[in-house]
Amino acid sequence: MEALKKYAERIKLDDLESVARRQMWPAMVKRIQAVFEEIEHSPSAGHFGSFFLHPVVPDAYQHLPEGRYLAQLQLTCGSRLLGLNTLEKSEEYPQGVAKTLFEKDAAMWFNQSPSGAVTVFMAPYSSAVLKMTEDNIIVGMYSSPEKLTDKVIRKLFSTFFRYLSMTSAHHQQSVTEYAWRLWLIYKDARTKKHEGFVKTVERLVIAAGAAACIWVLFPSAASCGANTSITQVQHQPVKVGAQASVQSEPERLCASKLLELAQPRLETALRCTHATSTQIPLPIKSPG
Repeated sequence: MEALKKYAERIKLDDLESVARRQMWPAMVKRIQAVFEEIEHSPSAGHFGSFFLHPVVPDAYQHLPEGRYLAQLQLTCGSRLLGLNTLEKSEEYPQGVAKTLFEKDAAMWFNQSPSGAVTVFMAPYSSAVLKMTEDNIIVGMYSSPEKLTDKVIRKLFSTFFRYLSMTSAHHQQSVTEYAWRLWLIYKDARTKKHEGFVKTVERLVIAAGAAACIWVLFPSAASCGANTSITQVQHQPVKVGAQASVQSEPERLCASKLLELAQPRLETALRCTHATSTQIPLPIKSPG
């Protein structure tokens, strides 16, 4: 059968090419290491909680040679002290005890796929009092490690540093920063795959409206019917989803609505459960 031979040859070629792409991983790691060494001991790195670049190798893989398992390289941020205390309640201390407040869990990591492709994720800071709506974002998908050139790696680092500065509890995000976060979320490959047609359309409208409705802030901010100050927006609950009913006239997407959709939320409830690693690979927390 002609189809049997045709697709057998395709699989054979894929097998060879996937091995060749996976063998490019060590060279990519060296390029990332070279960029990391430029910032590792910089005084500026201390403001982020310091950075640590390390491979993520489960204990079960320790005895295996490199290349026999899917590799992962992670740039981890250390914990950042916020100079505040928070109240922590428990059965033993129902009135609560004062605990030092810090933010952590921020990271950028590079995942290898069986085909040899590389996916780059980044996760925001989180703390007991503030957490972003997104657990992590895919910021890049590359067909092979060789696509991550020095220029691309530097751009990814720059995006990560900007994202960290915006997701810190001490920062008040501007309208343009909210729009930038929305754009990153929209570009995430999982947006369309996992949230369905309605969510896809919703994010398309949000992304298009980000540029179209900023003018509302200046000539007719009052027409939005809400104060768009960052302080108020950060303390409102996030409500994103399909409309319960169909309106005869579409609701105008004004600046305050855009901010409401993108705002961080207070960590007043239990932390979201993480998805399985086959769907959304999550970073391994650094010791301590």
